[in-house]
Amino acid sequence: LWDRCVAEARDAVRAWDGPALLGSDRDRGAVAAARKAAQAAGVGDCTRFEQADALTLEPPADHGMLVSNPPYGERLGNAPELIKLYSLLGERLRSAFGGWHVALLVADTTDSQRLGLRASHKHRFYNGTLACHLLQFEIHQRDEPAAAPAPDFANRLQKNQRHLARWARRQGVTCYRIYDADLAEYPLQIDRYEAEDGTVHLHVQEFAAPASVDPARAEARLRGALAAMLEVTGVEPAHLHYKQRRAQKGRSQYQRTETAEAAPFTVVEHGCRLRVDLDAYLDSGLFLDHRPMRLRLQQECRGLRLLNLFCYTAAVSVHAAVGGARQTVSVDLSNTYLEWAEANFHANGLEAEIRDGRSRRLPGTHALLREDVVRWLEGAGDTPGMVFERIFLDPPTFSNSKRTEDDFEVQRDHVHLILLAVRLLTPDGVLYFSTNRRRFELDHEALTGLHARDITRETLDEDYRRPPPPHRCWAITPASGE
Repeated sequence: LWDRCVAEARDAVRAWDGPALLGSDRDRGAVAAARKAAQAAGVGDCTRFEQADALTLEPPADHGMLVSNPPYGERLGNAPELIKLYSLLGERLRSAFGGWHVALLVADTTDSQRLGLRASHKHRFYNGTLACHLLQFEIHQRDEPAAAPAPDFANRLQKNQRHLARWARRQGVTCYRIYDADLAEYPLQIDRYEAEDGTVHLHVQEFAAPASVDPARAEARLRGALAAMLEVTGVEPAHLHYKQRRAQKGRSQYQRTETAEAAPFTVVEHGCRLRVDLDAYLDSGLFLDHRPMRLRLQQECRGLRLLNLFCYTAAVSVHAAVGGARQTVSVDLSNTYLEWAEANFHANGLEAEIRDGRSRRLPGTHALLREDVVRWLEGAGDTPGMVFERIFLDPPTFSNSKRTEDDFEVQRDHVHLILLAVRLLTPDGVLYFSTNRRRFELDHEALTGLHARDITRETLDEDYRRPPPPHRCWAITPASGE
């Protein structure tokens, strides 16, 4: 009986001319370390290690065992990044590794349900001091090819991409929105960024599903949507940047997120080089919906002076400067974003000076002032020569910065803010006021002596035509200069 069993086992062994153990990691240094360790252990001949992404891995045989120790979130990755990883990993295993056994070592705090796979065995133990689970799965072989993930979503995304890609090529636009919660079942915003080197990235933001939606169903839809994005766009998984968007208060949308690594890169928009970061912050550093406004000011500001209030990363100021503005002054309270703004100026061969906004000294050609905007405006009106032909005013919806005593709410405070700003406007100048507050109402009656024209439609490009508009915008001028 024993001899017969051994013979049957030997007959069942498939011929395999490659190494018995194959390993991969996205990190080149990890692969080099693994090769070195294998040689030191005397198993270099039966192992092979390659630099590869687990989310695009192809099975080397019809069956086998795949073992993985994916990031726990303790040292690598943050919560959204892990959601993306586990969602895409589950889809990849299901679609490509039918007939394989899979074992995953995960932290006991990991939301392994994001895989969308049912474990056949589950063992709990410790990896050092970390409580872990070893999850085992049997990936069933499919008789037919797996159905495309999230077909409705994939069809809509493909249609959007085809239409917008043609428009973008005609307009010379490299960064644009390709999906904006078009389908209620997929509450996502997807922005496409093309880096200066030609690399394409997707910035994906998921909005919270209503409480009436079953969490398991929402997770399944997200898994399908993430997989469909890669299939439709051809973007590499490492260049898909996923975030969860929740209601923000104050300036929390501008705060740095907990992430293992930030990979900023440069994009080119209408001749301007601008740095974006899709990992470290909730927003990327470039508001895509303001693209037409940036171009408008770039074309209008030749020989003029521009004041950019709540300037963020000063992309508007850079466009004006590249367009030949005689002077740009950008005011914001954030050190981080003023330094980012300075880098944007330098990327275009322009010098910009960061200094304390409380100084009453007239700013230089391109100045970045660190100060609360309202406080600065209250004092700037008394400074001789502090006048501008163009002012761009895009305040936050709400702000309660720790560095100011008073909070700010745009619906309540916009009249006071606009009246302060127009004191610095020349008689023939224009103040552009923009806000993304939903259901905002401009108080025309309180803006005594001013004419406000709604130019929202003029400031929306093809990728933001879907109602409701992402922002509202007005051109405000002295009544005598309308």
